[in-house]
Amino acid sequence: MPFVGLRGLEKQLVLKRGLLTDIESQERQLAPVVNAVQGIMDRAAEFIPAHSSLVGDLRDAQRLSEVENQLKQVLARLNSIDRGGFEEKEKQLAALNAELADWEKEQRGLLQSQIRGEITRLERELQVATERETNTLRAFERVKQDIGDISVHAARLNEWRAEITTAFPTLDAAATEFGRQEREADKQAEVQWVKLKAARHELALAYRKFEELDSEEQSNERWAELLDQIAEANIPDYKAKAEAERKRWEQLFRSNVLQRMDQALRRVNETIVLLNDHLKQPIGNDRYQIERRQNPDFRLYRELISLNSQFQDDGLFYQAVQGQMQDALDHFLNVLTSEQDSAEAAHLLDYRQYFDYDLLVWDSLDAESKPVSVDKQSGKMSGGENQSPYFVAILASYLRAYKRHERRWNDPSLALVPIDEAFSKMDTGRIKDCIEAIKALDLQGSFSMSTGNVPAAFSLCDQLIVVSRHEERRGNRPHIRNVPVNILRDSDEGREWMKEHA
Repeated sequence: MPFVGLRGLEKQLVLKRGLLTDIESQERQLAPVVNAVQGIMDRAAEFIPAHSSLVGDLRDAQRLSEVENQLKQVLARLNSIDRGGFEEKEKQLAALNAELADWEKEQRGLLQSQIRGEITRLERELQVATERETNTLRAFERVKQDIGDISVHAARLNEWRAEITTAFPTLDAAATEFGRQEREADKQAEVQWVKLKAARHELALAYRKFEELDSEEQSNERWAELLDQIAEANIPDYKAKAEAERKRWEQLFRSNVLQRMDQALRRVNETIVLLNDHLKQPIGNDRYQIERRQNPDFRLYRELISLNSQFQDDGLFYQAVQGQMQDALDHFLNVLTSEQDSAEAAHLLDYRQYFDYDLLVWDSLDAESKPVSVDKQSGKMSGGENQSPYFVAILASYLRAYKRHERRWNDPSLALVPIDEAFSKMDTGRIKDCIEAIKALDLQGSFSMSTGNVPAAFSLCDQLIVVSRHEERRGNRPHIRNVPVNILRDSDEGREWMKEHA
């Protein structure tokens, strides 16, 4: 069935899996029959221990009639023999024996003569020549099978034969020269074959189109076809079009990738500056600051972005890109053009990966206190100390999401901060510090928390919604519903509740 592209392959995979399921189902259906037959065969050995010999005897018994017919034919032939001609055959045999004796006598005479040595030498030469002829014919047949039609080389072969026989009139000398040139040609062919494979491999590395051709292929026909196509093509026009297209892509890369990445990184820096400005006020006894550090894995790409902002002209920009930066640029372009949907492409285009971010915290009451990295020291902090910085990071994220860190501070804006299981590991002091920080940043908090943390938070909140679980049985089935009760802080119920839980 024909298929095209990845979706076609996926359809083929679904079809093959369906066929596999059908075959496995048929196998499961046949398994009981196979097991039953195997069981019968195993049990047969108990009842017929020597069944193989019995089968052979039965087979021979079936051939009894055929053997009897053969016996009758042999007896008929024996009876048809003429016994009267035996004496004549005896006389002929005696004459042949006498003739044989004469031949043997002549043979002994030849063996004792001087011609024997010459005859033996000629016989050996004949045997050697016959073996050479056989080997040559076999080699010729192999060449014909490997190369195919060699008639195209007939003209060159005749010229070559004429050159050799002219230079070496003696056939033995000509044959020796042919052999020498053949060995030299084999060595040159091996060297050129290695060079040809290396050239094919380098061509495939430079141009992906040639990857589909096998560099080990003996025939050069497909490579010659591509060479003919290239020879017939208008290379200068294609070169001009390719150069124009490359310039267009380079311009698009500068404007749509590098320039936008530069703008995104500038916005990140501005956002950090604005957020740090809001974090200048201490939260409790602690002060916080967002820090940005360069990611060393993206150093070359940051330099490309910076260089792009310095040059307006494409020619000057690409002239300034050299060495490792050129390799990074080529890799960036290659990933975006040939692997635009890959994870690496998304990674390169994610401006957030170009820097590493950290949150610094220090004691505002201690003049000698030094900033502590939350990323490096979070595992060494207590529960509350470890949770407070992440609470501050959440507030900074909401500030940016609602754009409350910009100059539109007084504009109406949704600024709700919902937090589930809030303040689970904080003490009373830290809970109050965090809620006061939310108010100072003009955000609205909505917290879900356990009962133990409610007294510390309610005095700073506008209202409290207590959800109680009410369970009752209706017949044989339990019925559960959650009953919410809303208590305002400034109401009589609110003030009474805070007195009870103070």
